[in-house]
Amino acid sequence: MELIWSILGFHAVRDGCEMSRPSPVPPKDIVVQTSPTTSHNRKGCARTPHSVPSARAHDSWNSAPPRARWYGISTSFRLSLDERGLGYVLALTGNEVAHPDEAEPHRPAYAGLGPPTLPRYRTPPRALTHHAAGITTDKLAEVTWRTGSKGRMTSRYAVLTVRPTGKQARAAAQAAGGGHYQWDGVLPACAVLVEWPAGQDAPTGYWISNLPATTPVEDLVRWAKMRWRIEHDYRELKHGLGLDDFEGRTWRGWNHHVTLVTAAQAFITLRRLDLKAHTPV
Repeated sequence: MELIWSILGFHAVRDGCEMSRPSPVPPKDIVVQTSPTTSHNRKGCARTPHSVPSARAHDSWNSAPPRARWYGISTSFRLSLDERGLGYVLALTGNEVAHPDEAEPHRPAYAGLGPPTLPRYRTPPRALTHHAAGITTDKLAEVTWRTGSKGRMTSRYAVLTVRPTGKQARAAAQAAGGGHYQWDGVLPACAVLVEWPAGQDAPTGYWISNLPATTPVEDLVRWAKMRWRIEHDYRELKHGLGLDDFEGRTWRGWNHHVTLVTAAQAFITLRRLDLKAHTPV
């Protein structure tokens, strides 16, 4: 089981400390990074023998800035996962633009002067909210992803196939297509999971995925809703195992505290997943 902790924004902690006290700043060889960059550099997610290593779900805590909750808006992050051969289901906003799956690029006739003309789509890309507006009731599937304290958690979902666009997406497609003038202009297609609860006038959630087109919508929803499991583990770390009880001032003390708490969380998780483990009455 692999568990990774990342430290963000230690400069803010340092500025709030008195100079006469030991600094909580990590050693100089530890680089402070933004959340998407840290995820980009990780070798993998926290995994267990019971997890699916080919797919990952990313999100953030409720206290994070709104933009940090949508890893799917980072084209560079998605491309890095593609390069590593990793599947993903990432949250994003409905403001991201894309071409419909059936759209085809057009290459204007070469006039004989200057560099060759490049292929381009005839219509401008549209926001995901525009694509989702055309979803009819018969295309929405009712999916239950888990049972909560108030009963089964169910909503309606649809899967759209679109071609995300943008400078980074076009550059990556050009490189994969043989270069600037050899590229046929076709942007890669991917799936977008749309949540549209009953009684709502518009969709309430969007997730982008590079998993195969044959992936059942139930699996996409399960990965999209993995945030609940992440937040549950984080709450267990804080309130059940004392992650937020540390009041030290040194990097070594924080490192020791988090190591012990993480080891305890790993042990509890493995015991929970062990079907042969004895359950107290």
